[in-house]
Amino acid sequence: MFTADLIVMYHGVVPDDEPLDDWLQVSASRFRDQLAFFTRWFTPVCVETFFTTPRKAWQKPRLLVTFDDGYANNLTVAAPILQEYRVPALFFLATGYLETPWFWWDRLQAGLATVGQKPSPALIAEIKALAPPDVEAKVTAILRDRGANPFPPPTPALRPLTWREAQQLASLPGFAIGNHGHCHEIFAHLDDTALTHTLTLSQRLLTERLGVQPTWIAPPNGDWRRDQIDRFAQLGFQAIFTTQPGWVTRRQRASSPVPRVFPRIGIGATDRPLDLAKRLLKTRLRQTVPTGEGR
Repeated sequence: MFTADLIVMYHGVVPDDEPLDDWLQVSASRFRDQLAFFTRWFTPVCVETFFTTPRKAWQKPRLLVTFDDGYANNLTVAAPILQEYRVPALFFLATGYLETPWFWWDRLQAGLATVGQKPSPALIAEIKALAPPDVEAKVTAILRDRGANPFPPPTPALRPLTWREAQQLASLPGFAIGNHGHCHEIFAHLDDTALTHTLTLSQRLLTERLGVQPTWIAPPNGDWRRDQIDRFAQLGFQAIFTTQPGWVTRRQRASSPVPRVFPRIGIGATDRPLDLAKRLLKTRLRQTVPTGEGR
């Protein structure tokens, strides 16, 4: 195990007084417990160090913390705790949702909750397969058809970042910004023209608004195709962060061609330190080399 390093994937961290029935949104106190565990057994490093500085054999495994989507709570709740524990982080932003009141999946869940329902995995998958212009209209139609409020009042804890907040996040020491597409499109469903559009648009916005040009990309939902890797390379991406669980081995770090493909382990609201330790160990023992495909 200790010849490998670890990349973990978060989405959001919410205040303890705003509990949400969402595995992806970790309470602040649980997040502290998780960081205490990680800093005891791992050496947290920034993304540049993770990829450019070899680890000595006698050193603790290194840890890279990542966040997907671009929730405002990454800045307001998670960032102060990360700084308290001296843990750097990489934040993948879906640029088309910045300044908006909702991510579509949160609006869907909140709207259905007004009529005592929850979205099924099949319904989520159906919406994810749509073209970006059709997603919001589909969510509105579903909510109306089920007698739910199609535009529920936004939940403050779940709103996306504003561009000004994203600038603040990017300016904090040890924090970096990555690309998560523009409208959270599922890359595996896109042809080359659409893929190029979402990547170039999101890169342009990140460069113009934040002064950064990320070389790291996390395909939304972890879905992408092997035939797209040349396009990632042409656009300057050095690493693809997947949702396939696993540790980062020396073989993966030295693999070619660029961009290299790396696994991540998702961390959620129910992950207590002891259970997390067991899951990490089990993942390492069962690990296979990523195929390069998304889920």
